[in-house]
Amino acid sequence: MLLRFQGIDYYAREGDELKIKDIPTFSLYWFGENKFFGGQICVMGDTNWEIFKTAVFEKFGKGEQENEHIEEYFWWGEETIMLLTYDEVSELGFLAVISKKEAYKRFPELWKEWKKQ
Repeated sequence: MLLRFQGIDYYAREGDELKIKDIPTFSLYWFGENKFFGGQICVMGDTNWEIFKTAVFEKFGKGEQENEHIEEYFWWGEETIMLLTYDEVSELGFLAVISKKEAYKRFPELWKEWKKQ
């Protein structure tokens, strides 16, 4: 386990390299109460982010963006939620895939917004 934050255990697997358009990535797996419920693929840096974002859009379409000035995109599936986001300060971007049921349970502050979808 890498860390525990707000009841979520984050894990990474050694040697778990995923190459997307030849940019370096790293993956995190999320567990709560010893149950897997999501994960994320992460990239660092502006250039890698732009390449990664383009690859995600090519695969899944643009997704929903509530604010055109914020790099945050959502896809709503029957069982899962996908979130693509980038933070300019830390230069961390990631695509998260989360069980919808577990997301509602673990992130109640977002329930009202997600409930609309």
